[in-house]
Amino acid sequence: MNRGTHSGDLAEIDFVKRFNSEKNNQDFDFYIKDLDIKELNDVYMVRVTTKQYSKLSNQTVMTRADTYLINSKDQLINELLFDNDFYLDEEMLNEKSINYSALDYSGVSVKMSDSSRFQILKLTPESFKTLFGEYELGAGASIYCLREEEIEKNESVFSGWKTTKQNVINKYKNEIPDLNKLNDNINLIEQMKIYKELKIKCRVKSTEDLNKVITNIAEITDFTDKQGNTITDRDSQKQNVVLPSDKNLPDYKGNESNKSILSDKDYFYKGQQDDDDFEKLILEEFDLALRKFITKINDTPITNRVPVFTNVKDKNGNYIYEHTKEPIEVDSTDIVEYTLRIYNEGDIAGYAKEIKDDIPEGLEFLPEHSTN
Repeated sequence: MNRGTHSGDLAEIDFVKRFNSEKNNQDFDFYIKDLDIKELNDVYMVRVTTKQYSKLSNQTVMTRADTYLINSKDQLINELLFDNDFYLDEEMLNEKSINYSALDYSGVSVKMSDSSRFQILKLTPESFKTLFGEYELGAGASIYCLREEEIEKNESVFSGWKTTKQNVINKYKNEIPDLNKLNDNINLIEQMKIYKELKIKCRVKSTEDLNKVITNIAEITDFTDKQGNTITDRDSQKQNVVLPSDKNLPDYKGNESNKSILSDKDYFYKGQQDDDDFEKLILEEFDLALRKFITKINDTPITNRVPVFTNVKDKNGNYIYEHTKEPIEVDSTDIVEYTLRIYNEGDIAGYAKEIKDDIPEGLEFLPEHSTN
């Protein structure tokens, strides 16, 4: 999982809690039906926290699944759920010696709600050789061949795959006759440098508007031939760029003919002319949210007030959580357990350093209680 380990852990923990507290939520229908589960009473979601033996790599490894389902009639599991806000993981089950069986094919790789990534099977060279019988096939699929500045990395690629360039060439030369020209092509590319690079470094400054897109535009403002003589560029004029106003800069897309969606890696986003170009940054958001809900009255669990994260925002841009706030009837001396849940709605790992809970008239804080 991931956008960083911390955010990934929080997403996995929240996923386990949501399932165990809301098994009948329609969000899980497709998952349950796909596994052909008829009865959910003894089915629970567990987070993976231990390594398992891999026959492929002949060692213990972290699994690709972040969570999976178990079936258990062990009464101790209900105590774990109530004491841990519906959270379960493998270490907790092992510590309490819970009797359970894992449900086949129920593993889930948890993704962030706004993730655009997909699951990729990663193999070590040893595992690859176990599957395919050789290193050269993997090395051949991994070599750099498009950009001149990356060609030199291939020696590290061959070494990482525990083979050599010659071994790879020998494997493929019958299938690809021109592969024997590899060295000639590399030498030719090295002689064909048609560009010069200038690197600059900038520091991102803090800004009050975290959603603001930072657009940086560069252009060639003067040019000469190699003798230093003034010359005319065949398709560009000096200092041609019209800088947009600060208000319009975040929406800048270069040439007016460019499409507005800027995420197409196969599209040529032109500048106003060919001697200017732009790049964009967007500052990551830091955003913690708190939800409070009653989870127990005396020894009776309250399970219908757990907030449901909808991944939908209101008109002010705040995420919507669905959970009732209808008052619960209590008697004097009843012990009420509240749960304060902190959500990370932003892109940056964060920590709630301090939480303040105002105790109103009619409630008394119990400092000696085991929960506190």
